[in-house]
Amino acid sequence: NQKASEIGCKNTHFTNPSGIHDENHYTTAYDMALITQYCMKNQTFRDIVSMASCTISATDKYQERYFKNTNDLLDSKSKYYYQYAIGVKTGFTTQAKNCLIAASKKDNLELITVVLGAEATPDGRSGRYVSTINLFEYGFNNYGIKQVASANTAIKTLSVENATKDSKDLSLVLKDNISVLASTNTDLSNLDGSIELKENISAPIAEGETLGKITYNIDGIDYSSDLVASHNVEPYEFPVIILQSGAAVLVLIILLLVVSKKNK
Repeated sequence: NQKASEIGCKNTHFTNPSGIHDENHYTTAYDMALITQYCMKNQTFRDIVSMASCTISATDKYQERYFKNTNDLLDSKSKYYYQYAIGVKTGFTTQAKNCLIAASKKDNLELITVVLGAEATPDGRSGRYVSTINLFEYGFNNYGIKQVASANTAIKTLSVENATKDSKDLSLVLKDNISVLASTNTDLSNLDGSIELKENISAPIAEGETLGKITYNIDGIDYSSDLVASHNVEPYEFPVIILQSGAAVLVLIILLLVVSKKNK
């Protein structure tokens, strides 16, 4: 329960690890999606839930055992097979009816669906699979991953204070690619990002040094990348030369005064 709360669940409370019915054991489709999203970041979990079947080797207590996943989306022989499916879990109790949390991946876009309380369709098909596949198709047909900007693209040019003439004009470039989730109808060609720069940018600056970041907001979600220096910026040495020259002149004057005094 504590972990569920930490990852953002607002209407979930567990009283057992099995899902057996209990009035104080409850959740929502949204919270289940959050939990699944969190779990799918674990590679071991991903590997297990994507298996259509598995065989466990014999032990000193049991012979070799074969298990088939109850998620028909993964079964190539099932009429509910979905070629992009990568998990996750079926569920059933009399009270909750047929449930299915599913995940799929197509063209670098991963989707999670949650169907709860499903019953058979009027034509006798499994409601949880029909609804899940419809949701996946809607998602893949209407959304995709689009690249807003590419790494090393110049975003802004600065004239750096106290820098040499050859290095003072500095381009700030993207450190990483910026890819976003957007609907297929979203036009990203004229998208403007919000730029934040460090204060008092001045030489010396090393190539690749982070000097700010740019953020694009799309459908209420922020996508950011650091802005880094395109080249080294060397400090202007003129003030140092003046000091060195002044010191040399002062030494020369002192020597002349000493020589003049001796001559007298």
